[in-house]
Amino acid sequence: MNERKKVGDLVLELNTFQKDALNELGYRASRHAVTSLEAMTGVTMNIEVPTVDVVPLGDAKKRIDADKRVAGLLLQLDG
Repeated sequence: MNERKKVGDLVLELNTFQKDALNELGYRASRHAVTSLEAMTGVTMNIEVPTVDVVPLGDAKKRIDADKRVAGLLLQLDG
């Protein structure tokens, strides 16, 4: 099953494998970053498993829970 999203003039399609691969990449990168931050600060931290969702940049703010501390990543992918 493909997920088709229109972002500005771009139509992006992610199949299940691609979305799962990006979710795994996000999880591993986040876990590595948290492990490094814990080592630097001595503070135990918890993360929620990130998910990949393609949205127009202007809509990203609407998707953030204002009551939580969050971090995000903006990637430009070509090709």
